[in-house]
Amino acid sequence: MKQNININTDDKKNSPSILVATLGATWQVIPEIFAALDPDKCNLYKEHDTPECFHNIQQLSDTYSIDELWIITSQSKNTQKGIEQIQLWCSGLKKPVSLRVLIAAETDQVTSAKELDHIRELIFRSVLKATEIGNVICSLAGGRKTMSADLQRAASIFGTQGLLHIVAPEPLPDSLKCNDYIFWNRPLTPEDAKLLLPAWIGRYNRREILDTYWNNLPPIHSKRFPLSLSNTELNYFHTDSISLVDEVSERERDAQKLLGNYLAFLAESERHENWRHLYRLPPRLIEDLRTTSLDERFKPLIQAIPKAELHCHLGGIPDLDTQIKIGHAIWKGMTKQEQSYALETIYPLMQKKSIWDWNWPSTYIPRNLAPIDRSKISAALLVNVDRSDLELNLFDVTQPRVGLIHQTKGFSAYERPGELTGSAVLGHPLAIPCYIQAINDYVDNENIAYLELRGSPHKYSNAPIGWLKAFRDQLKDSDTRMFRFIWILDRRASNTKEIINEAMSAFADEALRNFIVGFDLAGDESQSSPHELASAFLPIFEACIPVTIHAGEGQTPENIWQAAYNLNADRIGHGLTLAEKPSLLTRFRNKGICLELCPTSNIEVIGFYDPLNSNTSSYSKYPLKSLWDQGISLTINTDNPGISNSGLSDEYLLASRLSGGISLWDTLAIIKQGYVHSMIDTALREVVLKRYDKEIFDIISNYKTTRKFE
Repeated sequence: MKQNININTDDKKNSPSILVATLGATWQVIPEIFAALDPDKCNLYKEHDTPECFHNIQQLSDTYSIDELWIITSQSKNTQKGIEQIQLWCSGLKKPVSLRVLIAAETDQVTSAKELDHIRELIFRSVLKATEIGNVICSLAGGRKTMSADLQRAASIFGTQGLLHIVAPEPLPDSLKCNDYIFWNRPLTPEDAKLLLPAWIGRYNRREILDTYWNNLPPIHSKRFPLSLSNTELNYFHTDSISLVDEVSERERDAQKLLGNYLAFLAESERHENWRHLYRLPPRLIEDLRTTSLDERFKPLIQAIPKAELHCHLGGIPDLDTQIKIGHAIWKGMTKQEQSYALETIYPLMQKKSIWDWNWPSTYIPRNLAPIDRSKISAALLVNVDRSDLELNLFDVTQPRVGLIHQTKGFSAYERPGELTGSAVLGHPLAIPCYIQAINDYVDNENIAYLELRGSPHKYSNAPIGWLKAFRDQLKDSDTRMFRFIWILDRRASNTKEIINEAMSAFADEALRNFIVGFDLAGDESQSSPHELASAFLPIFEACIPVTIHAGEGQTPENIWQAAYNLNADRIGHGLTLAEKPSLLTRFRNKGICLELCPTSNIEVIGFYDPLNSNTSSYSKYPLKSLWDQGISLTINTDNPGISNSGLSDEYLLASRLSGGISLWDTLAIIKQGYVHSMIDTALREVVLKRYDKEIFDIISNYKTTRKFE
């Protein structure tokens, strides 16, 4: 039976792959194990009659071609002769391999306690050093049994991509005792090859006990336990006054019971994995985080943590003041004739110093206008109408902004503050620099390290791909900020297939490959259901493009079901009615489909109880905590920060308040979900996760030194 293995995803990119082996009197075990791993360099098993026995090891071979061979041995005469043969054998490989022989100086047969301790220390230091340099695979096929046992223990402590052995008959036939190195660079006969069976033992991750301070000593690193590696193949190790073996053993004795039991308890009780480094915190500190609820006291902490936001509409970024700035930028770029025409168009609104007719957007800036013309009229309104009148007709007219879909104007009341932003102005090139500044200000103020913006380029320009490139060129990633884009299809669109074809062209454009990452369906859910659009989405499915769907925002869980099953959603925007269908909730949990929750806009659109908002007293409790406790993956987002007058840190605080308290520990885990469920490539996502894993650990550790969580 084949035993599948998982290749460690934490391998070191562009680092050498190192095979570490112990050696006794029989040097031939080295080519036997090497050839099983790297047939491109030594095809010893070409004639093997059961190639499936190499299945597990070939997975390693496909990932790690051996670059370096480290052999750990004694200074006995027999091993020295074997080393000479190995050196000759290496010289005959099809491709070069760097050989490094690590010799325990002044040892012979390795039978005395002193010799055993000496070579054990060498094995530990060698594996430690190798894991710091590259990706390590360990072979247990050579040397005395004590050496193999020590190597296996070292691998289990410092980590290894694979632990291997060669099963051979006893006694060996004379042919497999051949001492001619040339013999071991050629394929074995079928009869000889079938006698050797490679065995996969497993893989190990580096033990956490190595990476914490212990007894006032820093984490274990080869700098504290030096191993001299000269430029020559032979390296002699002499014992010194410190012992890596002893420190590891003492760390294990101290840590195993307390830390091991506690981490096991956490693993059993948690539905969601937190940042890996946080599990290295002292148990008492972890308990503080688990039992302290997020509230206003911790806003500076939440602001300090680099966050990811996955649900943020481009049009919803600017607040009213920023919208007015954008209007001025466009206005200054218009000719006198264009300004006069725009002023003439909006003249009736300028004369009306009260609430405008509800349908003023469709009258003055209808969506069928060319994007550039809409932007000019919108700019005229933003520049020439008093700010108070703008605030009245964009914001105040929909107050109180609670449960708006249940009110007379429905979903359009939620959208009203965005009538002069987004597609209303983005058709003008002079709007883009202002937008870029607003986005950069937003992510800087909220410490957002990864932001997925979503928008509809086909609404901004008759050449949407060109528009998206121009936008991308001005929205620059940095060392601390990363931006990606999701293309939105509005449910109300009449030309769905045309829009999807345009989006597909953008996804296929090499210049946009690392910028546009997903596709979204948004807008008033009552306008159309997901299953009605399934056939139009086929090009999206065929191209394996990640999909997020607005669903379950005040509508039945049937919409969520259709989004997941008819539109293959990887994420769901909102999904607040999911719990109403337990079987679907279970399916979401099992498949890891993530919900994008937006507390402020969820109150505005649907209405949920907020103890600090008297207008919400008749509404139900926000479902976040219930969904989270049932194992549903979810993230916290703003949706439209400028329109809702909110920021991401405030959304976390609001989510906790609406939920009756979310622990700091769960808050950190939810922050992690934002990165885990991002739509970037898996390899890049892992890099990002590892970066912020350590950074967040440092923030939490330093925060505890000056403040208490209780």
